[in-house]
Amino acid sequence: MFVEFLHIYENVIYAHMNHYFKSIITYFFILYNLILWNLIKLFESYFKVNE
Repeated sequence: MFVEFLHIYENVIYAHMNHYFKSIITYFFILYNLILWNLIKLFESYFKVNE
C-alpha cells in the first residue's frame, strides 16, 4: 500500500517537474533566439557602418 502510494507520488512529481522543465527550456530557447537575433542585427549594423 505504502509502496503504491510512493509510486503514485513519484509519478505526480515527475509529471509536474517534466512540465516545469519543458516550460523553462521553452522560455530559455525563446530568450536565446531573441538575444541571438539582436546580436546578429547589431553586428550587421556595426559592419555596415564600418564599410
